[in-house]
Amino acid sequence: MLGINTKPSLYRDFALLSVLIVFILFLVSIWVSYETYQEHSHTVIKQLESEAVRIDRALIIEIERASYLLESIARQIGHDTANPNDIAQLFAAFDKTNYPKNSLFFWVDANQQIILGSSGFLEKPVPVSDRDYMKKAVTAPWQIKIGHPILGRVSDKWVIPLSIGLTDSKGKFLGAVLISLDISSFNEDVKNVIKQDGISFAVTNSAFTLLTEQSDGPDFFSSHFDMKKLAALDFTKEPQGVYSQSSLFDRDRIFAYYETSSQYPYIIFVGYDAHQQAISVNRILIPRLLQIFIITMFLISILWTVRRRIIQPVISLTERTAAIVRGQTTSLAIEEGPAEIEQLTIEIQRMSSFI
Repeated sequence: MLGINTKPSLYRDFALLSVLIVFILFLVSIWVSYETYQEHSHTVIKQLESEAVRIDRALIIEIERASYLLESIARQIGHDTANPNDIAQLFAAFDKTNYPKNSLFFWVDANQQIILGSSGFLEKPVPVSDRDYMKKAVTAPWQIKIGHPILGRVSDKWVIPLSIGLTDSKGKFLGAVLISLDISSFNEDVKNVIKQDGISFAVTNSAFTLLTEQSDGPDFFSSHFDMKKLAALDFTKEPQGVYSQSSLFDRDRIFAYYETSSQYPYIIFVGYDAHQQAISVNRILIPRLLQIFIITMFLISILWTVRRRIIQPVISLTERTAAIVRGQTTSLAIEEGPAEIEQLTIEIQRMSSFI
């Protein structure tokens, strides 16, 4: 027990000063933790913004390449010359370029049926009149149209369809050229542009139908994004923004950011893994808190040194002096400590001898 008195004393001042130092440095630790987390949050959001821009650029590049190729094929087919045999040879020539990767070319005839692809004529025509990309190709010919992600009826893969309708000189619909971008290959191309570890992303259309996603855990988009909250967002007024932020007290929440594509009707969602988030915060925060802990221990050690070398000898000499005054026999061994304490012990010893 420190035995704190109501009157000023060295023991009381020592105890209060120790508690005050610990309390102040505790508050400093809280402030450092908060500021470190705020700084880290700002850095993470900037990183998510950069990753979203990279994904958007990769998305634009892949679709523009496919669009350019699609338009080139359509222009070579030309007006009034939609001969299936000629188109098959043209497809075979373009297919040798091996672009787009793992993607297929198709010719849709005037009856809105796929009759041939890059691998040749189909054994049985496949009707596609119900597809959105086909409806767009019929109503707006000679324009590149991007459809919703679908499970291809010929490729049996999830694809992004791009189509362009062809008409003759009189405006009669002749058919349409279709390219199906393989989403799995597209996903790999987009994933390669991610620079930061722990980044997950998803790309959806305006109706939040999932186009592609990439994450270390399952169901990144459905697990971290609420459909009701997304539906309440006005993407025309706020084309990009922070969807959610993690906190020091809820490590399951993640940093999530959204951004609409600058050219296509897609929305990009980017998130920072919660586990990676904790690692990166601790990597910054722990050294700073360790510095504060070392400073605290240094100051406390100084106070305890003062207590051991000054306060305790003074109290001991006070008790000895009181015993001398009462006429009691007491040991007058030299009290160890600073030179001033030893000198005070000698003087008390002389006073005792005089008495």
